[in-house]
Amino acid sequence: MLISMSAFASDLTGKLGLNYTVGPSFIIGGSDANDASRVGPQVGAGLEYGVVRNLAATFSYDDLENGFQAQALTFGATIRPTVQNSLSPFVNAGIGLGHRYSGDGWDHFAMKFTGGIEHFFTDNLSLAGLISYYYIPGGHDNHVNIGDVHAFVPGVRLSYYFWPAK
Repeated sequence: MLISMSAFASDLTGKLGLNYTVGPSFIIGGSDANDASRVGPQVGAGLEYGVVRNLAATFSYDDLENGFQAQALTFGATIRPTVQNSLSPFVNAGIGLGHRYSGDGWDHFAMKFTGGIEHFFTDNLSLAGLISYYYIPGGHDNHVNIGDVHAFVPGVRLSYYFWPAK
């Protein structure tokens, strides 16, 4: 059985895109961490702007909701080594601010790394399978040692590139 791949990744230079990501988050560090990893839902939303053919600037909000309620706001870049076919691998790195649990301040460093494969259905619509790693360092809060948050998130991301319209 042959699968038709008629849609090709387009040059995203000058295009603004909106994406939405869902998947389970596996948090393996924090004040409540034990020998077993905690699992919960993760959602994220982001903006992506094509700077040049294979490079895009990104802004992302991610909510790692599973008891810790860790969240991150990151700015970064996405690199797509190829944009010649419908399946396009990509890597992303971002840094920003985060908090480790509900009620914690947004004054912690946050780091995010993502890799995956994106399938373009049209020039404006894609679906990606990805895996992300998040890091938010711990510290002391009210003289209680709060551990680092390390989270791995396999997920699915839907992206729509809408501006400028062609």
